[in-house]
Amino acid sequence: MKHAKRQDTHQDRTLSWACAPTAAVVLFAAFVRIRLLSMPLERDEGEFAYIGQLILQHIPPYTLAYTMKLPGTSLVYAAVMSVFGQSAAAVHIGLLLANLASTVMLFALGRRLWNTCVGAVAAASFSLMSLSPSLYGTAAHATQFVVPFALGGTLLLLRARDSGRPMLPLLSGLLFGMAFLAKQHALAFVAFGLFYLVYESVRERPVRIMALLKRLAAFSLGAAAPFGVTCLILLKLGVFDTFRFWTFTYAREYASELPISSAWEVFTIMAPPAAATLTVFLVLSAVGLIAVLLTRQLRSGAALLISLLVFSCIAVCPGFYFRAHYFIQILPAVSLLIGLAAYWPIHLLRRNRHRALLQAVPLLIFLAAAGCHVCGNQDVYLHSDPREACSLVYHDNPFCETVEVAGYIRSHSSATDRVAVLGSEPEILFYARRHSATGFIYTYGLMEPQRFASGMQRQMIAEIEDCKPRYIVMVGVRNSWLPRPDSDTTILSWSTAYCRANYTLIGVVDILPYGLTRCIWGDEADGCAPESPKHILVFERRPGV
Repeated sequence: MKHAKRQDTHQDRTLSWACAPTAAVVLFAAFVRIRLLSMPLERDEGEFAYIGQLILQHIPPYTLAYTMKLPGTSLVYAAVMSVFGQSAAAVHIGLLLANLASTVMLFALGRRLWNTCVGAVAAASFSLMSLSPSLYGTAAHATQFVVPFALGGTLLLLRARDSGRPMLPLLSGLLFGMAFLAKQHALAFVAFGLFYLVYESVRERPVRIMALLKRLAAFSLGAAAPFGVTCLILLKLGVFDTFRFWTFTYAREYASELPISSAWEVFTIMAPPAAATLTVFLVLSAVGLIAVLLTRQLRSGAALLISLLVFSCIAVCPGFYFRAHYFIQILPAVSLLIGLAAYWPIHLLRRNRHRALLQAVPLLIFLAAAGCHVCGNQDVYLHSDPREACSLVYHDNPFCETVEVAGYIRSHSSATDRVAVLGSEPEILFYARRHSATGFIYTYGLMEPQRFASGMQRQMIAEIEDCKPRYIVMVGVRNSWLPRPDSDTTILSWSTAYCRANYTLIGVVDILPYGLTRCIWGDEADGCAPESPKHILVFERRPGV
């Protein structure tokens, strides 16, 4: 036994050479993130940042901002902004820290299950793939914060398996519960933790039923604690009913909008663009899957890896929308498979007299794949400033232009003035540091074919009319509304008449091709028609109206 342990230690040391080039990949990904720190926020980031900003002002979630998302990611944003300031750069510093934490934990997981080489390649793969523009990896989506919590919970699961300490399942469940609080989709990772606890327990002979039940109870208690505490706090703050409607009642409508019969069709539309710049990595992961299935010496972590892969795929599926950033949740399992693909030839050639030379080949293949990925995305990674990179990634979305709009509003209003944004651009409220006149910071739900849509429109109209905001921002970009042929358009006709009767046009922002923008402000904007079908109009309330 001691001889085998010395042999494993020696082998792990000989594989440590893999750390240097893979560390270079990790540092490159961090360099790109740092270079793009001030990249304008997209709308999901704007939502979390605005709610986080309200939290820092001691305003509870679900009061001035309605959202179907649990508050975990907004709380992370608030924590980050309390340290680094309320800016796009601060948000992206939080993303950088979360991504580095995921990378380190993935290295530790690969090393614990197999060896240093697998861990190093897995960490490098994740750091680069999670940056991919095709997955919107430059944005601080909730899925980016799900990953470190889920990986932390997984590492504690392994420690619980090896040590038998009763507190470890509780702490593991706590981290998985925090992942769920960051995004509802992470409930699949809670199920993964329960499954793996049962799997490891039934492998033991004899099966200790009471020990298993205690582990499951501790894990479940930990997993439920973050959500339970959140519910109690929101109940005390008096916003629980609103929270329940948006995160359960409406969220259920949203998740059931697409029938299961359309799942495959939607997947075939959404998945190829998401995987567009990751093809070589996916091929390597397939090789890794073959390796773990065919090689007995690599099966020590097969159960955990394959179950993690399966439940990660489940995490992508709720609602069958298959948004590109949902696939970030699969990357840890895919990265471990890539690590195994790099190590497999090394294992097979361990007795070859030319092994010193041949063992470098798999790592060179991985580095070549990384190089191809970087070359394919070099415009974003290396050649564009943050604003240009935003235009390249998000095309016709108005994320760069919202910075201009918010800047004008902030410099021409007081902190007590309210703003109504007709469109799904909450980042305007965050940049301007002004409160919304309505809790509806997204207008997608108003256009959806769901039973609450018309009532939501009436409520939004009533809130705006009661508040009489200083500014109304009308976003004339399809992606900010996503109207359907059968959408109720009451709010669109109301907004036109309401602004004409009570407001003056003081800002026209045309969104032109090639990332260009035309802005007209003040008296010159009154009576000026936008030149582009994609535009933002800013109205100021007339004095005395």
